[in-house]
Amino acid sequence: MRAIELRTRLTALSGIDLPATVVFGRPTVAELARYLLDLRRTPAVVR
Repeated sequence: MRAIELRTRLTALSGIDLPATVVFGRPTVAELARYLLDLRRTPAVVR
C-alpha cells in the first residue's frame, strides 16, 4: 500500500501521470529519481 501512496504523491507533485508499477520497476530511490527526471526532460507525445 505504501508504494501506491508514494506513486500518488509523486504524480501530484510532478504533474506526470505515472503507472501504478513505477515504484516496483525501480529498486532504488536513485533509479526512481533518474526515471522521473528523464520523464520531465522528454517532451510529451501528442496522440
